[in-house]
Amino acid sequence: LDIAIAFVKRYLDCGADDIELADHDGSVTDHHKAYEFFSLLLDPKEMGTGPDGRRYSDPKLYIAHFHTKNMASALRNAAAALKAGIIRFESCMSGIGGQPANMVDGVAIKGREGDYYSDHFNHGLISTEDLVTMFHEIGVDTGIDQEKLLALGREFRAEVLDTFAARQKQL
Repeated sequence: LDIAIAFVKRYLDCGADDIELADHDGSVTDHHKAYEFFSLLLDPKEMGTGPDGRRYSDPKLYIAHFHTKNMASALRNAAAALKAGIIRFESCMSGIGGQPANMVDGVAIKGREGDYYSDHFNHGLISTEDLVTMFHEIGVDTGIDQEKLLALGREFRAEVLDTFAARQKQL
């Protein structure tokens, strides 16, 4: 964690407005470590103040980003980040984030067998629908109309993801 914290400080020292803190491959399965990391980021003594006078413990500087190699771990990590004080999260409609955007000649391309992204639909970014539902279940007011979001997610899966999956090709 020390290396990650040091890198965050160095990045913010460059003048970045914010930083996305990501588990891009869904490998963080210990939500206690996620909580420890995000708690360190929001600890004023640990993070200090930057050369521009910003408090590096300001939660507005950080965006939590979790992929779903294991959906339960991604949701636990999001809850751990929230508990630590993180207020900004990145998610994607129906969890399609990640490599599904790979296209060749207008055709979606699957990853190679053995690659992390060989199955795009099981390794995307945490689903907005799941994240908002979890937050509402634990009493967080997201400002999002959950029923409308869930309906939109169903439409998105039917109109976009099902079509995408059917047209996907293997190189």
